[in-house]
Amino acid sequence: MDKKMNFDPETQAYFDSLPKMVQENIMMTSPDISCKEDLVRCVENLTNKQQ
Repeated sequence: MDKKMNFDPETQAYFDSLPKMVQENIMMTSPDISCKEDLVRCVENLTNKQQ
């Protein structure tokens, strides 16, 4: 995927540690993520929906 999220280094490191499928879901939905806490919440919501 060519779309690049504009994360600060800490948030980018967390994003990079996520499974590729989760990264792709985040990039496709393009939620308004402005900090690591937003990203963590987004991941929690995605993983809760998949269970």
